[in-house]
Amino acid sequence: MAGFWGSGGSFKQWTGATLIVPLLLVLLFTGCAGPSDVTQRPRLPAVPRRGLVADGHIDFAPIGESSGLVQSRQYPGVFWTHNDSGDVPRLFAIRADGSLVRPADDRPYDGIHVLGAANKDWEDITLLPDGQLVISDLGNNANKRRDLALYFVPEPNPYEDRTAQVSASQRVYYPEQKDFPPVQNNFDNEAVFYWDRLLCFLTKHRADGNTTLYVVGRGGSDKPVPLRLQTTYDLEGQVTAADAYEGRIAVLTYNNVWVFQPKIMLSEGGSVPELYSGAIWWRPIHAGQCESVAFIDRDTLLIGNEQRDLYEVKLGTMSKVR
Repeated sequence: MAGFWGSGGSFKQWTGATLIVPLLLVLLFTGCAGPSDVTQRPRLPAVPRRGLVADGHIDFAPIGESSGLVQSRQYPGVFWTHNDSGDVPRLFAIRADGSLVRPADDRPYDGIHVLGAANKDWEDITLLPDGQLVISDLGNNANKRRDLALYFVPEPNPYEDRTAQVSASQRVYYPEQKDFPPVQNNFDNEAVFYWDRLLCFLTKHRADGNTTLYVVGRGGSDKPVPLRLQTTYDLEGQVTAADAYEGRIAVLTYNNVWVFQPKIMLSEGGSVPELYSGAIWWRPIHAGQCESVAFIDRDTLLIGNEQRDLYEVKLGTMSKVR
């Protein structure tokens, strides 16, 4: 696979222009060498689980199983999503009500096709400060994959573009996984977010209700690079999506939504968020098979499910548990 800075062994900027550099800088940061003890969640209040009422619906047939979700910083009101495994590599631009954003001409349209990528199991998407989308092809339901990949794509113009080009790709792996599959299937990943020069990943455990935070730097290599284990958290559910915005981190499970505002960060080349160190909001939910979450603003979340319904959740409707 190509390194972060280019493809086919050449060095390129994210815009595609050639760079003259003496060597490839791999910005990987050290973490725990092995699995850490589980950080127990705070005591949760006795709050009844209530169904959410849909605020929008994606009514566009090519979006058959919306998985990831992230808000554009360049195009107001636009959110990027994609399908789960089994689809061709493509992105879709939608609004919070589920309506499609597309070029204005009358030609047939089925999304923005991502050239240079493959969709083995796209599960989530995030956005870098420079405008690059990062597509996380880390879906690993059976824990058998050895071809986990990240795709970096300059954000296309949803009102004009029909294709987008991968600027770089990076193979990654879990150093702790020795068997494929392992005895405990805890190496699936459906949640990625960007935090202070780090790409952060929260695993989806099938053996328990925990999640493990892994990080990797924004550098790259032509060879697979390790995801660095940080902390394991008890989140009372399988993590299906995450997002970060203005110092807050939203984490979604099938039955709960969390918002963290970390105060303590372990700094080593980039700050690693300690989820349970600061303010925490939590709410049990019931809204089908929820697979995506994104901040609309600092106090409002947009949650999507595989049935293509969209829900807005205000921080004020959540319980503050710390």
